[in-house]
Amino acid sequence: MKAIQQQTSTQVRVIAIILLFIAIIAGSWISIFFRLLEREIGPFATAFHRVGIATLLLGIWTGQQALSSKLSQEKLSLDPSPYTSWVIILLLIAGMSCAGDQVFWALSLTKTSVANSTLLTNLAPLWTTILSWLIWGKHFDKRFLIGMIVAIVGASILGVEDVKVATETLQGDGIAILASICFSVYLLVVEKLRESLRADAILFWSSLFSALSILPIVLIMEERLFPYTLESWVFVILLGLICQILGQGLLNYSLQHLSSGFVAISLLLLPIMTTIFAWVIFSESLSVLNAVAFAIVLLGIYLANSSSSAVKESTSEIS
Repeated sequence: MKAIQQQTSTQVRVIAIILLFIAIIAGSWISIFFRLLEREIGPFATAFHRVGIATLLLGIWTGQQALSSKLSQEKLSLDPSPYTSWVIILLLIAGMSCAGDQVFWALSLTKTSVANSTLLTNLAPLWTTILSWLIWGKHFDKRFLIGMIVAIVGASILGVEDVKVATETLQGDGIAILASICFSVYLLVVEKLRESLRADAILFWSSLFSALSILPIVLIMEERLFPYTLESWVFVILLGLICQILGQGLLNYSLQHLSSGFVAISLLLLPIMTTIFAWVIFSESLSVLNAVAFAIVLLGIYLANSSSSAVKESTSEIS
């Protein structure tokens, strides 16, 4: 019986890792869509549409599901509501931290170099590990920590040639660090929320609160909120579908079985995958360093995955 349970646990973990890597591939299109849309709308408006489109589509889906459940009387009135005050607070934090990640990342690109921004946002696994230890009391073994360091070094190789250390970029560098911290908070909060809520419910509410947080910034900072060509509207819709609903949705799902620290390490593949897609779409050059970075990040992920710290200590049956 114990062997069967262990085999089932291994299969669930493998599925979660596969879905996480699909989420990474979907998420790596974010920068591509930002590039494609920059001629018509600014980065803050693009960030708003990413979560706004997702909120609209998920709202329609959630409403349809609720109506169907009510009509078929599948939902028992005696079931306790999972939306306690604590859960609502966590959903608000998830939405605001998601918004903070996008806004600070976009703002950092106007204050510092792309290389500096990429390097500093790659520190998210470090903050996730530290915050997991400080807030949730999570402990990590040496193998996991070594894997994390190796993966961070690998991801940092991408832009190391263009990194600048100058006083005029310090503000932008600090903003990039804030973006990585916000994303770490998002992962930690979603990991906690997965104990009581489905992945799609978390995605809907976090996207809604994120959109509401970004909208005032867009109205203040941007001249245009909506794109004006059909082509750009297609890109906006694809951004919401691929990057937010598919990418972020699968990411939320994986946090049911994988620790936020391991997920953060795995997401270091994002800039590498984006570089590959940019090479295909925009004919941007690939260097030997790209291949080296990819190999080192994979090694770090492998080391972290082989650690017991990669898996959540306890998981429930919420899907």
